Amino acid sequence: MADWQTERAALVGNLLAKFSGYKEIDKDVTSTGQIPIVQKEKYLRCELMAGNVDDLTSGMVLGRYTVKVTLYLIVQKFDYETFKSDILKNLNIILNTYNYNLIDGVSFTAVENRQAEASFTLEVGASS
Repeated sequence: MADWQTERAALVGNLLAKFSGYKEIDKDVTSTGQIPIVQKEKYLRCELMAGNVDDLTSGMVLGRYTVKVTLYLIVQKFDYETFKSDILKNLNIILNTYNYNLIDGVSFTAVENRQAEASFTLEVGASS
């Protein structure tokens, strides 16, 4: 059973391998305010929501972690539908490749006309 840092490193590596061009960040970029008009960035953020490493009575599988993943796209002009279909296509490949469980589907948000985000919750760990 791997600890959270090991599972996180594996998860981020797997996500970045499939979602090319994204960079890992630690903060929510929607809360940073104004975005420069010429900026074009893709960010990925993984946030631990819950974990079970020792409680057999919690209802969670032992050694599994619940992780919220948020993907941000910041660009001057983009096609929102293409963004959504790319996220879903790559996420399906990841789910079919690794022992990750998707919890509650994928949420998409268009922020202004230059930013979009996709967020989803995964259960990872225990020989992912």
